[in-house]
This record gives sequence, structure tokens and C-alpha cells, in this order.
Amino acid sequence: MNSNWPSPIEKKLEPFHKRESELAIENGCMFWGSKMVIPKELQSAVPCELHEGHPGMTKMKNLARTRVWWPNMDREIEETVRKCLHCQNQRSEAAQAPVHPWEFPAKPWNRLHIDFAGPLHGFHWLFIVDARTKWPEDISPQPRSPNPNLSRPPHVDQTKLVHPSRRSERLNKGVVPKRLIEECQAVLRRQKRKKNI
Repeated sequence: MNSNWPSPIEKKLEPFHKRESELAIENGCMFWGSKMVIPKELQSAVPCELHEGHPGMTKMKNLARTRVWWPNMDREIEETVRKCLHCQNQRSEAAQAPVHPWEFPAKPWNRLHIDFAGPLHGFHWLFIVDARTKWPEDISPQPRSPNPNLSRPPHVDQTKLVHPSRRSERLNKGVVPKRLIEECQAVLRRQKRKKNI
């Protein structure tokens, strides 16, 4: 950038002067690193656009900070949210749930934490972690297909989920899609029927 700054530096130019070595002009637009510097006449429009859908102050700031910058940007976003009656009503209705820590399990495999991850290399992985020992288990179902089937490949130990020592009194699920839960339940029912025959 051109380093012809007035002397003394005007107060409104100080934020730019501090970032002088990080500012660049590209295609007629000023950038601070990868963030576009919003001109004064457009600064009031950006918070209004970010506010569509009333995402809340934190989300608005996080989104703005990843893409744009101007002096006092956070303050203007805060002011936009404070002026919004809908946001203020929602904020006053939000009740804080009390924090309740989990009790430490009495024995291994009393409480399990499970979640799905993927796809990774064409597989969806089921992760299981014992809450007491932190012992991890992972199970890889077959790759997803138009007709989903959770039968496991031959290299997966079929007893991992049904072994008596691993039956859990509490099962803590992460965000697991309902369809995957139903598929798991169907597989376990089929296995149980096969054992009873």
C-alpha cells in the first residue's frame, strides 16, 4: 500500500495506520489479509444483512470476522442486535439450564458415549467410548448405498455390541440421525432372532 499518511495521523485513520503493512488493494477493493475492508458508506448495510434470520450477536460477529472488517465493526453489530425487538424478546425468553456433571461410573461399560462419524474412505464409523476407562471402540459399517444396510464387513468382531461384559446401563448418544438409529435397531433385532433360532 501507498505509505503517504498525513502527519499527524487523523483519529479516523488510526485503525488503518496500525494495520498498514497488512492492507492491500486488489481490483479497487481494500483488504486486510483475506478480509474485505468495508467502506464507510456501506458499513451500516453489512450488519443488517448479517442480521437476516436473527442469528444472534455471537454468530453475526463470528461470520463478519471471517469475511469483512472495518473500525468498530463489533460495536455496530452489537448495536444492530440491541435495536432488534425480536432478538431482545428471544433473549429474555431463553432460560439457562443448570449445569449437571455426569456421575463417575461405578464400573467399566456402565455408561457409554456413542456417535457416528463419516463418511471417511467410503465408510460411516460408529465410535463407542467407555465413560470410566475412556476405552475407545470403533466399528465400520458397509459403505453407504442407495439401499442402506448396516451389516458389518467380515473384519469387524460381531460380538462388540452384544457381548455381556459390554452391555451398558446408560447409553449417551451424540447427534445421531433417526434413520441410522432405526437401522441399528433393525440389525440388532435380526441378530437377536438368529440367536433365538
